[in-house]
Amino acid sequence: MYDAPPASRGNLTEVELLSRSRAVLEDRDFRSRLLRAIEANEVAYQSSDHVEEQLYQGGFWSEEDEHSLVGFNEIRWEERFGIEFTDRRLRRFARHLFYFERPDLLPLSDKQAIEREIARRLLGLWQEPPWLTIPAALVATESVIGETSGEARLRLERYRSYLKELATRLGEATSSV
Repeated sequence: MYDAPPASRGNLTEVELLSRSRAVLEDRDFRSRLLRAIEANEVAYQSSDHVEEQLYQGGFWSEEDEHSLVGFNEIRWEERFGIEFTDRRLRRFARHLFYFERPDLLPLSDKQAIEREIARRLLGLWQEPPWLTIPAALVATESVIGETSGEARLRLERYRSYLKELATRLGEATSSV
């Protein structure tokens, strides 16, 4: 009650709120119906290999990790590198954040592993990715090239060439060890 914003309490006094909360606590049937309603409306997230979708799986991270997150965003990159998270999702996000923001701080093996992962994602070598892959973009590009002409067609052909070149480079990245 004391943590809730004042607007959520309406015009009820503290005495009225305590009286109502006692009534709810004493009404077992109401509590049971309320819990069933909450459980029926709970979203069941499917298990996923994609870290972006794992945020909603496996519960919340620890208070220690929560505290580290606050500090993580407030200190210099060199100091952030020393922060250890216990939750594997946070460790993975932190590693990727370093890759994009300060790759010079990552060991070479970590950089290479992330590059291979990104290449596999873009090439669609992951099981049924929910994002647009290069092969899917090539198919979509091919489907509209024949229907266009002039400058638009030239741009699409350049885009197709770019996608093919990128796919070749990323293919090489996935095979390197």
